Amino acid sequence: MLTDYSVLISESYDGQHKLLTEELKRKGTKVHICGDTEIELEIGAVKYTPDVIVIDCCKLGYKKLLHFREILHEDDIHPIIYNIYTYDDTETIRILLDYDDILHILMPYDAKNVCHYMLDKLKRIPVDPDILRQNISKEIHRIITSTGINRKHSGYDHIYYMIFLIIFKYNGNKVQIGELYKDIEKQYGKNTAAIERSTRSAIVSGWEKMKPVDKQMLFESCLANGTKPTNAMYINTIALYIKHLYNDQLEMYYKNKNDHT
Repeated sequence: MLTDYSVLISESYDGQHKLLTEELKRKGTKVHICGDTEIELEIGAVKYTPDVIVIDCCKLGYKKLLHFREILHEDDIHPIIYNIYTYDDTETIRILLDYDDILHILMPYDAKNVCHYMLDKLKRIPVDPDILRQNISKEIHRIITSTGINRKHSGYDHIYYMIFLIIFKYNGNKVQIGELYKDIEKQYGKNTAAIERSTRSAIVSGWEKMKPVDKQMLFESCLANGTKPTNAMYINTIALYIKHLYNDQLEMYYKNKNDHT
């Protein structure tokens, strides 16, 4: 399963970062490697904002540790810090960093267990709804484009909006296409027949340009039967695929949404 998490790992401690990096990448996590002396540059000057920073704080030294603290507080970023240490000075580090979300792990460690715990903890952190909508919006555009539909096509916006509605209005559940057409009518002021035609035209024209590998991944039954996906199948299939990609974040989003209704 793909994730939307990013981890910044300092590479100085005994090469075990390679095992952790491989494990995280296997789980679909974005991993960036840097040296201890570069870590401040990465999150300071470059403004890289990872969800997790893995580092041996003891190796940073007193001055760099204080500078590291300044960056964390001034730039208002809140990554989880995994302090992988070779000797125990955790209390000093806690005081110097003045940072609550830090975990201390003694070397050597089991990369698989650390990876599992790290991702499990990230899944439990509520995602900002606006950021989630932005990320999923980009993903919808990416997938529609990969199915061969040109963004200039009159049906493109209708398709995008229907997929977006399934995920955020209908909580990722399968929806009758007629209900979605009514939503489009309200949004764009067009009648159902025109919406249906433009949607169908976009899907059919895209199908001719769509790569076989994408057809196999999304519409295997159509490829096997030599048919094109119906409007309802196309919209619901892509919405379900995206829901699967963002399952953990969306489940938390739906829960929070239901708790406030």
